[in-house]
Amino acid sequence: MKYMKKTNTFVIIIMTIIDVFLIGGYLQDAMKGNISMNLGIIVAAATAATLVADYVVYFIKKDGNLFRFVSIIGYAAIYGIALINAKSDTVFTMAFPIMVMYVLYFDTLFMGIISGVFLVLNIVSVVMAAISGSMPSGIDFALSSALLQAATIGVAGSALTWITHLEKVMKGEQMNEVKSEKEKSEQILSDVLALGNTVKENTNKADALMEELNDATTTALETLK
Repeated sequence: MKYMKKTNTFVIIIMTIIDVFLIGGYLQDAMKGNISMNLGIIVAAATAATLVADYVVYFIKKDGNLFRFVSIIGYAAIYGIALINAKSDTVFTMAFPIMVMYVLYFDTLFMGIISGVFLVLNIVSVVMAAISGSMPSGIDFALSSALLQAATIGVAGSALTWITHLEKVMKGEQMNEVKSEKEKSEQILSDVLALGNTVKENTNKADALMEELNDATTTALETLK
């Protein structure tokens, strides 16, 4: 649980930094007219709301397992809104810092679900761009760029999920090795103790024989007298 607390603390710090930049960036773009004011306010408000929810859950139980689910659901919602309403072709890259960060939980299924959700959102974005005939930036739809976007998210997610799986496998092997070495040590200790008991028994038998021999010798000497 100590490791979970450290991981949750690291995640919420990084999440806070990302969200602050998102809120500031979208509000600034809205003021400059790069995006609509409604979109800027919606994304900023949603980001602030999810961040507040993250902190509430975090302070309720800093080493709790619930925090990672609440935080990723909130960020996925923001990511989806930003991706679907994007005015830039690089918005999809918002997924990378979060995907990398959640590897720290070493949960293969959890990482696989995250990767799948981000991939689906990007596929939806690509389909929408294909239907509209233009990329988020406004240029004509480019199939190569759209496929590269989906492939990048898909490959990155698959790689991170596989890394998480390998890490768990390696940890399991290390634990088995430690357990095996412990069992060997316990067996050696047991053998040493058994040998000690055997030596003690033989010593006691030898002492008994010596006493019998002494008694017999004494008796013989007394008989000769």
